[in-house]
Amino acid sequence: MAIMLVLAYHFLGLPGGFYGVDLFFVLSGFLITTLLLEERASTGRVSFGAFYARRARRLLPALFAVLGVACFMAAVPPAGSGPGFGRLAIEGVLACLFYAANIFRMLGHLLPINLTPMWSLAEEEQFYFLWPALFVLFSRRLSPGRLAALLIALAIAVSAWRAGVTLTDGATGRVYFGPDMRCSGLLLGSALAAARAAGLRFPRIPLASLAALAAIGALAVFAHGSSVFAYAAGFPLAELAGIVLILAALGESRVLALPPLVWVGSISYGVYVWMATVALFDRNGVTPLLLAVGAGWLSTRLIERPFRRRRERRATAVGPVAAEAAA
Repeated sequence: MAIMLVLAYHFLGLPGGFYGVDLFFVLSGFLITTLLLEERASTGRVSFGAFYARRARRLLPALFAVLGVACFMAAVPPAGSGPGFGRLAIEGVLACLFYAANIFRMLGHLLPINLTPMWSLAEEEQFYFLWPALFVLFSRRLSPGRLAALLIALAIAVSAWRAGVTLTDGATGRVYFGPDMRCSGLLLGSALAAARAAGLRFPRIPLASLAALAAIGALAVFAHGSSVFAYAAGFPLAELAGIVLILAALGESRVLALPPLVWVGSISYGVYVWMATVALFDRNGVTPLLLAVGAGWLSTRLIERPFRRRRERRATAVGPVAAEAAA
């Protein structure tokens, strides 16, 4: 659902489709913190080396391929690109390579067109870099329930800070791209993971998932990316809807388990990193949208999965414990 919203935003002109990124943030916080909690519960520790190796195998192959395209464009600028295109492309490549594209954009710099989605990957990677060490520090002193309460309090503080800045300065790039402004979804997703680990049972509210879908749909249709409402109120509403949808998925939602949705979700990373490259050739309509999905599928099959499978085969050769760690 997140990737479909983003695709509709870029290729079909859906005004608030950018809220799909907020769903990604919530889901990433939930998944990463769940993995850390499970590893600590089963082994009594968190292996930073294994954690970052898994993230690298998952994220870097497709990223390097997209950055390679940007480097080629810097060397052979497209017709009509104008003076300084090569320097802009190289600066953008370096910002993305070091996962600082969100700060790069926050400071007012532009990314090459095929690298525009990389700001959100930078936000997530900064979270991946900082959170495991903070998780170990907090989990030594706090129970999962108290950790969840702390994360919720931090998310509320970030949302209030973002709303205050938006109401004062307007819907600016500082608010949209700032890592301190957009981490609330990651914090809320992590809080949900901690609350589940604490044994908190969430009541099943009839039609809650439909209400969340309706809220996301309304935001996507009516919110405008430059409005104060979209930033001050839209972001927290989208994040809360993401929490409800995760709970629905954990409750084995039949809708969320539909094979077409699962398939699109399985290739969503590849679709996300390649969609702006597809947009270089055609930026509007169903055809480039389908081409972006096709590019994501090819990326998943030909670039991403081979790297992960190679590691899994090596781990299987040395024993079942290593194979489990690789997975």
